Amino acid sequence: MTPEELAAHLKTKGDIVIRPVFNPQEDLLVLQVSEKILLRGPLIFSDADAAADAPLAKALFEIQGVKTVTLREDQVQVTLKTLEDWTQAPSLIIERILGHLQSGIPAVLAPAYDKIPEKSGEVGPQHPLFQKIKDFLDNEVNPYVGTHGGHIDLLGIKDSVVFVKMTGGCQGCSSANATLRYGIEAQMKNKFPEITSLIDVTDHTGGANPFM
Repeated sequence: MTPEELAAHLKTKGDIVIRPVFNPQEDLLVLQVSEKILLRGPLIFSDADAAADAPLAKALFEIQGVKTVTLREDQVQVTLKTLEDWTQAPSLIIERILGHLQSGIPAVLAPAYDKIPEKSGEVGPQHPLFQKIKDFLDNEVNPYVGTHGGHIDLLGIKDSVVFVKMTGGCQGCSSANATLRYGIEAQMKNKFPEITSLIDVTDHTGGANPFM
């Protein structure tokens, strides 16, 4: 695709912007996403089975013509099987990404991160900010969600983005996303101005005993 053709695929929905990036590889679609989708990356998937712990990649493999999917911290790269697949696939891929990000379902689940080596620059468990946010969750958040049988674990902090996993009554709860966005994330940003957002990597489809 030419830069002009790529520009026609620019999509915006709410606060999410997906911008195609020109590259010389004919079978590769590179999409820049306006928000963080991974704690760290890249994660490369060759088929839907390999993407079992990556709901976003798995959804993209449902589109005819998709060959491989690579997820980066704020980028999605998709290779297509044939040049003919460029006719419909780019628009479908972008719409699928937008819909997935708006759904509140994480791009990847916690087990997927086990496949990625640690990178320097992350805020790890020994960092003061990590401990402060962990204390905030343990002392101010978890006592409340614990009354509903739930618990929230801090997985990591990267580029001012906090990544958490919900368990117990929180996993699969219909109010989980609202609780995170309008309750916990708002409190966290107020308490820790250096934090810009919170991402939930929980597999909410696997909740055995959701509160609601």
